[in-house]
This record gives sequence, C-alpha cells and structure tokens, in this order.
Amino acid sequence: MAAIILSGGNNQRIGDEKAFLRIGQKTIIEKEIAVLSTIFTRIIIVTNCPEKYKHLEVDLVPDLIPDKGPLGGIYSGLTISEDKHDFVVSCDLPFLNTGLISYMKELIGQHDVIIPRLERFLEPLHAIYSKDCLTSIKKYLDKNNLRIQSFFTEKSIKYIDKTEVERFDPAGIAFFNVNTEENLKRARSIAVDMARMDKRVQGKL
Repeated sequence: MAAIILSGGNNQRIGDEKAFLRIGQKTIIEKEIAVLSTIFTRIIIVTNCPEKYKHLEVDLVPDLIPDKGPLGGIYSGLTISEDKHDFVVSCDLPFLNTGLISYMKELIGQHDVIIPRLERFLEPLHAIYSKDCLTSIKKYLDKNNLRIQSFFTEKSIKYIDKTEVERFDPAGIAFFNVNTEENLKRARSIAVDMARMDKRVQGKL
C-alpha cells in the first residue's frame, strides 16, 4: 500500500506553500513523510511543481486531469499507484497519528473507502481509497462535480467514528490542518508542548 500526499492548490489564505511551512525542526511535508514512511512501502506526492519536491526523494506525479482539485489529485494518485488500496492525505496535516492510520489499514476488508467521521464531518483527505473507486471518480470529474463525497453512494464505505479516533488521538490533533496564519501559530505551539512532554517522558525513563 502507498501513501499519496496531495500537494496542490494556491494556498490563498496563508500565502505560502503549506507543505513547506516549518513546524519545529521540520516542514509539514517532512513531518508527514517521517510518519508515513514507517507505515507504507511507497510515498507518492501529487504535484504540478515537482522541482520543489525533488529533495524529498519520494515519487512525484502530476495531475493527470488538471484543475480538478483534491478529487483530481486522488484520481491521479490512485491511477499511478500499483496497489489495490492507498492512503490519501493532504499536505497540511503536521500531526499525523501512526496508530490511527495503522488501525485504518486493518479495517480495509472488502471496503472501497475507509474514512474518519467526527459527528457529521468526514475527513476525505485522511482516508484510504481503493482503485475500484477510479471509474466512479472519473465519472464525477467529467461532470465537473468535484465534491469528494459525491461518489460514496456507489461504493462500500467504512466509517471510523469519533470514539474510535479518540482511542489513538485523545488530543484531537490528527486532523489539524494549517490553512491560516492563526492555524500555523497554533500548530507551532502544539509542537512545542509535544516536545516538552517528550522530554519529560524521557527524563522518567
């Protein structure tokens, strides 16, 4: 199984490339790769600016159908991947949770999509998708219906509820995304708190 990082968009709300914003000692995308490389055998970044990502030494692919947003990115990543299922994530989540993602992998079974659902809200850019979704995704891309959940009614969906998520992520930060300057400041504060906690834990060992 591969991990597919979607790194597109124009980042209008924050002004900079979200993937390369620094949280602590690493950029967001470096933090993501550090986590994902412990879980998956291959990491793919979907980007139309490959020159910016070459130093990361992962597989880079362009949007196969330009200007179709995250749904188009999912389509491109799934098409390129050689695996039956792939984990798809956006490039702006600095606190990915190894335990949660590994748990999601265990639930694949015969499902086409494994996705967290917190109350009424889904996390489609922190989800596992099957290649069997490609035909349905392409149909909606052709209609220019770019809402990711649009094709869910045609597929087998496994929802992970809030209680399950909280087992692995009691702090509620696994889906924290950096889209604004305020988010960035908060993420950096969280990272400092996590580093202090790690030091305290290590001091007790």
